[in-house]
Amino acid sequence: MDDTIKQMLSGYQTALAAYKQKLGESHAKLMKAYDIYAKLCKKAESLNDAMTFYSDKEVSTSMADMSALLVELAQEKQDTSLATIPSVDQVAAAYHIAYEQLPGEMKKTRSVYERIFEIEKQSQNALMFLRTMADEKIFLKLSIMQQLEQLEGKKEEAQRNSNPVMVNYYEKMEAKIPNVMSIAELEYYANLESEIALYQNWWDILLLNTSVTLLCNAIAGWLLTQSEDDREEVENSYRFIAYFYGIDMDELFAVPRLKDHVVKVISKSVNNSNSMESAEALISQFKNAIQACINGRDPVKRGPAKNQTLILWEREAPLQALEEAYKTNVYKTL
Repeated sequence: MDDTIKQMLSGYQTALAAYKQKLGESHAKLMKAYDIYAKLCKKAESLNDAMTFYSDKEVSTSMADMSALLVELAQEKQDTSLATIPSVDQVAAAYHIAYEQLPGEMKKTRSVYERIFEIEKQSQNALMFLRTMADEKIFLKLSIMQQLEQLEGKKEEAQRNSNPVMVNYYEKMEAKIPNVMSIAELEYYANLESEIALYQNWWDILLLNTSVTLLCNAIAGWLLTQSEDDREEVENSYRFIAYFYGIDMDELFAVPRLKDHVVKVISKSVNNSNSMESAEALISQFKNAIQACINGRDPVKRGPAKNQTLILWEREAPLQALEEAYKTNVYKTL
């Protein structure tokens, strides 16, 4: 289970435990809250990462229901027959478990936990413990630090893997997380950016599959077999791309987004290297193969120049500036 999700569930568990002491375990709203908590735990076990978890519609609905119930529970009067207040160590136990599981390099997150343990020592009971935690915004600080540290190195990894959509996602989250004022705001941005990244990843994959991936796979097949069927596959793929995108082979491999994919993904898989020299040699080989497959055939018809401008989020996305479109188009539409 992702550590961020684990910490969120721990926060719910702590809150519900406090209300259980205040209202009793048979309280109707509390029982409903525990049912939602159980659903979220089950979802957390089945979904592998925070992005997938927070973008799940059922999770979003459950979290909204849980937030509403926690507000209602806070307004309920205490059951006077329940005089027992839980000990501080009972409430803090989950934080000790989470702390032990944290990687040693997450120093900022560990420092927040260490402050929690200081508060634990200074508190006479669980209510004082939770009150001090709330006054110092510990719950928010914990979520912020944990998410920021989990993002470290992710943007650079996305750049190495030629994934501008996720580069944008990590940049946006790194900029927004430190400035949020509440956990609800943090959850909102996590959901928003996850939804945006999910759609843009699909769009980007479709772009690649109808351009360089389509053509390079056909070329690879022809280079291997030299068969007429595979030659026709190269010719047909190139004719489709030339018309659909309005570009020739030189322009195709010069599109920054497409060339980046060729250099960092295709060239690396072929040559076990993503150096520009190896990539340029491979691109030259691809162009020679295309030329060989269309020699003596009818001229390739290019589509109109307007085909070089795509539409993303109902806004123009020129082929030469796709990375910028990933960063700006959706935010102009919202």
